[in-house]
Amino acid sequence: MKKIQTIRINDEIKVLYKKKEKPNIDLYSIHLKAAQEWGRTWYFIVDCIHESINQELEKKYKPIEEKLKNLVHTQTKTLDCKRNFYPRVINKTDLTFTNDELTLLNNTILIINIKNWIKTLALEAETAITQLPIFEQDYIHKEKENNTIKILSNNKYDISILNKSTTTGNRVKQNTPKTK
Repeated sequence: MKKIQTIRINDEIKVLYKKKEKPNIDLYSIHLKAAQEWGRTWYFIVDCIHESINQELEKKYKPIEEKLKNLVHTQTKTLDCKRNFYPRVINKTDLTFTNDELTLLNNTILIINIKNWIKTLALEAETAITQLPIFEQDYIHKEKENNTIKILSNNKYDISILNKSTTTGNRVKQNTPKTK
């Protein structure tokens, strides 16, 4: 069906070009006759014709452009609505956490996701490198290692936060009832 549709569209385009070809040839021959008859003044006449055509086109397109600008302007307004975000950590234990511990748990989740993201990125890069020609792989391996080190150094994690999160996690594990 797609092939048939494409063939039909192409045939329709060819027919339209053939219809357009005769008026274009006629216009060209009229242009040559007028240039021969009017001589050097023909260029001034052509300029006047083009100027009047451009003015008419501007009259037609100016309202359309204004409508488009108005549509784009009205559609880019953002709605001022407040969204309720739910907490990242839901306490399903009998413990009550302090605000510091809750923020620490929220930050710990982010840190774990960032570490996993970096590992995933390195593995994906390694997979992509194996698809390259063998003579290019060594250079790309070294570049990947350098870039991974840069990413890790830019995303340094505060050891004290990691230690606190480990302490809080151990406290939760100790007070969570064990299921059989």
